[in-house]
Amino acid sequence: MPHRPGVRLALLRNVSGELEPAIRTDRGDTDAGAAMITRAQTLMGRRVLVYKEMEALASNPMHKARVGVHLMDLGPETEARPFA
Repeated sequence: MPHRPGVRLALLRNVSGELEPAIRTDRGDTDAGAAMITRAQTLMGRRVLVYKEMEALASNPMHKARVGVHLMDLGPETEARPFA
């Protein structure tokens, strides 16, 4: 998937410590997208509940991308897990 300017990707681990497929944010050049990017950056290293939707790509509606729509802070990480 080509990277669009202003779109950020987040890499997440599930409760088992395995990496999940990347999740995109809304475009950073919109107020909502910029707010989501800022929120995600403040939650790095914390336990986070992520609500996501599958959205069709404008360039090809047959392809879909995971887009984060809400982040909920569940507190500090209780167990350190190194990235793969």
